Amino acid sequence: MAKAQSWTCDCGKVVINFNLSSAARVVCYCRDCRAFARYLDHANILTPAGGTEVVQTLPERFDFVSGKEHLACLNITGRDRLRWFARCCNTPIATTLSSRFIPYISVIAAGFPDATTIGPILAHAHRKHATPRIKGDMGNMNRVMTGMALRAAASFVTLGPWKSPFRAPDGTPVTEVQHMSDDERAHIYDQPAQS
Repeated sequence: MAKAQSWTCDCGKVVINFNLSSAARVVCYCRDCRAFARYLDHANILTPAGGTEVVQTLPERFDFVSGKEHLACLNITGRDRLRWFARCCNTPIATTLSSRFIPYISVIAAGFPDATTIGPILAHAHRKHATPRIKGDMGNMNRVMTGMALRAAASFVTLGPWKSPFRAPDGTPVTEVQHMSDDERAHIYDQPAQS
């Protein structure tokens, strides 16, 4: 596994360095990940079955090299996930949870120069939402969930939840959270996986 990687938005203004000494590659087929890509006009990052390849790691392993001022945040459903993107070119960056006390980030793999160097895809999540339905080996979600729990525990030991670049000192998001309207969400949900 490559321990250090740089992530870059489409226009090159946002550059992020990662420490990926512990990370997991996953393909997620949930409707919200798909809606995130479509809302930002980035359906090109989706797989033929509507999946999004992501790299799961810890927020404190982010280091903005440039472009943090372009960081924007979207909440699709009103629930606990915050979707981060580069407003300079609408490139999807990552998903975090709304609580700083659950140290988790799922980074869009398309921004890495070669995500395959991070390691193999460990699992395909939310397979029931794939369009068309996919068959074959879906990987090991138990391994993915165990890795998430171990990373979270290690994060608390090093006070990681207080070091996230996505959080202000008081724990709130560093930028105003946009909210997708019900009509926008319904329209995007109704679209096919690929068009």
